Order: sequence, then structure tokens, then C-alpha cells
Amino acid sequence: MSLKVRPATVHDRWDICQLHLESWQTTYKHDVSKHMLENVFPAKMKKQWAARTFCDPEVGVVAEESQLSGFVFALTDQDVPLVDNLHVRPGIQSRGIGALLLKEVLDELRTRGFQKANLEVLETNQRARDFYTRMGGQDIGACTGTLFGKTVAERRFEFDL
Repeated sequence: MSLKVRPATVHDRWDICQLHLESWQTTYKHDVSKHMLENVFPAKMKKQWAARTFCDPEVGVVAEESQLSGFVFALTDQDVPLVDNLHVRPGIQSRGIGALLLKEVLDELRTRGFQKANLEVLETNQRARDFYTRMGGQDIGACTGTLFGKTVAERRFEFDL
């Protein structure tokens, strides 16, 4: 079966939520406590994805084969859109799925008339930072975010569209 990329819909909501959770539990297991990832984060994730509208100002794209392989979302309710999430199912990373998803969402933002897009990534996620640099993103500096009520160090990347 070949990989299919398409706009995300409300019917994808809970598959995206589950993949997002699995990705965080795998990627950030050294940065976030097991208790938080297993007991706190699932409820927060469900609440977050329950609130998603899957329409403007959100732009969502999914990739799937026999199941959801990855997803990306961008928020367009600001002058420079924010690529809010990009996750590929653990175990099938490094196969070009993330690159395909990022390209699709950036192309859609360009089509909508935007000239730039930003994203923020945990400073400790060097693999993602390297990926965004390879994809043409520029690390424009340190910033802070909030994760489970704690301030965390992040890096902001900017993409010219």
C-alpha cells in the first residue's frame, strides 16, 4: 500500500490524539516523568484534540497507509502561522513522512498568502532541530514554553514560504 497524504478531518481526531500521545511517550521519555506521560498527559491530550475544529484557522494534514502514519497542524490566526504539531508514528520515522507532511502544510500556507511560518521545538529534541534545519528552517533563537505548568527551554524555527 502506498502512502496517501490528505487534509485532516474531524474523523481523524482520535487517531491523531493517539498517535500524538505515542509520539510524546516515545520522544520525550527522558524529558518528562513517566507519571506525567502515562497518567496526566493522556487526559490533557484528549482535551486538546476534542477542542480542535479541523477548519480555519487550523490547517491539518495527515499521512496514512493502512493506519495513520503521521500528522501536522498549523494555526493561521496570527500574522506568521505557527506549525503547532508534526508527529510521525514511532517505529516508522526517518522514511520521509515528516518531510512530506511539513512540505504539504508549508505549501498550503504559501497558497493562503503567508510568507513565513514558525514552529517551536523543545531544546532537548536535537533530532527534530536537525530535521527542521535540513528542511530549510532557520533557528532564530531561544524561547520558552510551558509544559505541564513548567517553563521549558525551546528553540524557534522560521520557514520562508
